[in-house]
Amino acid sequence: MLESRGIETDVGPLLVAEFRKLAHSVYQSPSYVLKYAKDRRENGLDSYAAFLDEAAEAMIGPKESWTKQIEKNYQPGAFNLQSPGNGIRNYVLFLGHLVRDFELAGPVLVKAYGMNLAHPNEYQLQNNFENSVGSSKFRSQFNKAYQFLKESQFLGDLDNFRTYPMSNVYRNSALGYVLYGFGNFSSSNRTRLVAQIKNHQPDTFGKAMILAYVNVANSTSNRGRRWSRKWKSISRPFQNCRMKGKRKSSLGLEACRMVVRFLRRSGRQRQRRALGMRP
Repeated sequence: MLESRGIETDVGPLLVAEFRKLAHSVYQSPSYVLKYAKDRRENGLDSYAAFLDEAAEAMIGPKESWTKQIEKNYQPGAFNLQSPGNGIRNYVLFLGHLVRDFELAGPVLVKAYGMNLAHPNEYQLQNNFENSVGSSKFRSQFNKAYQFLKESQFLGDLDNFRTYPMSNVYRNSALGYVLYGFGNFSSSNRTRLVAQIKNHQPDTFGKAMILAYVNVANSTSNRGRRWSRKWKSISRPFQNCRMKGKRKSSLGLEACRMVVRFLRRSGRQRQRRALGMRP
């Protein structure tokens, strides 16, 4: 693929042309693709989303054929350079490359799960996400962390709220891992991030849920390691919440009840399934 040499021009068409040549080879995660993606993101979310679509069309085919192609040819985690599914595999590698930078990760999650490409065997996508959101960069830039929460639809309303299950990631979902990571923020950055979430408009299901967990965590302790341990446990209901079953922990149970009460009032049973609860 072509190396970027700092020329002031849109190299997007050149990248797309190179993506088309990968039908019988393997995407190698070149650094200049990540740089170009960041440039597109700086031009706006629509521009970045368009780049994700342009890459998908180059590697998989016309947009109207994606669903059929993926259902027929997608082989999660497998390499077969002569297979019709090799382009799909390369696109998953491309998404896994972009998710290395948490500033690019939100739309990637939306795209990967929207196209049914987030299979448990796609270790690169999940591991890179875990490393990205678990990085000191994520913890130190609360403004961009808030932007990530918005773009990932974690602050969405019932119709588009997502947790993004990830069986190989700690806490078994993208949102669970993000909440777990909140405990590693400095006190000042965590306070600033929570303030931004509180000011988020409009009021949504995702906002109410995250703040409910924050309130539960704050009610346990506000000092030292004990607070941190309690904070990290707030994401567990995404995996362990059950209408019936053994009492896991008072903190997890209370957070679980908050979610259940909200969902009962909403009457949206499918959202309970999205959270990993029994219908």
